[in-house]
Amino acid sequence: MDKTTSPSVIIAIVLSSLYVASNLYKVWTNRRILSKIPTIGESGLLSSYIGAYKSLYNARDMIQEGYNKYRGAAFKIPDVSKWIVVVSGRQMVDELRKAPDDYINFREAAVEMIQTLYTMGPEVRYDNYHVEVVKSSLTRSLVERFPDVQNEIAAAFEEYIPATEDWTSVPALPTIMKIVSRSSNRLFVGLPLCRNADYRDLNIEFTIDVIRAARTINLYPNFLKPFAGRYLTNVESQIQRAMAHLRPIFEERLEKEAEYGRDWPGRP
Repeated sequence: MDKTTSPSVIIAIVLSSLYVASNLYKVWTNRRILSKIPTIGESGLLSSYIGAYKSLYNARDMIQEGYNKYRGAAFKIPDVSKWIVVVSGRQMVDELRKAPDDYINFREAAVEMIQTLYTMGPEVRYDNYHVEVVKSSLTRSLVERFPDVQNEIAAAFEEYIPATEDWTSVPALPTIMKIVSRSSNRLFVGLPLCRNADYRDLNIEFTIDVIRAARTINLYPNFLKPFAGRYLTNVESQIQRAMAHLRPIFEERLEKEAEYGRDWPGRP
């Protein structure tokens, strides 16, 4: 190598080599483990990447092909960083449904799919307090809070799909996302923040950005995922944008709790 080659180029070459080697090793290891499950697309050590590229744009047809060929059984399709195993048929789906968490864990599958550690942070990944909040406090208060949500749904429809004398064209998906964002946030953060346009848009954008970020991060081996999560996504900036809206609410509630106690009047 030329003596004038910059350190950044050397580092890039080394990281690229590690990336390729890591992915090849992962593919080889998983291929041995799943070798008895039939494959849709290429299954070779290197040719499987051709199938992975196809699955990025043609996954639906590949799954349909597998279902047609192996109905009632399992098959696998290649992804960039792993094999995706699909089961079909009532018996296998029922076995999957009854499998204990130490064999098949939905929460861990969700963590892997959306790369929670890098898209939402270690606090959400390792401290699932929000799950218990939803299952307990939030669920118990649904009946009491339903009139607020109903009111917000009506207000959102009136704003986004107002009654008119004639037929009016409305973009379905963007409109539905705005209505859902406002209605759900009437429950989570209340008025007036649930109607704040920037906060509403942030909720919509963040959901999409997390899925896009997870897709990007999943292209990389585990040792590069922290770098991919930090430098190739904008999730961190979205979190800071959310905190600009939420911090004043948190601070106000903490001040009232410190002054009046945990059961202060009007506590949400």
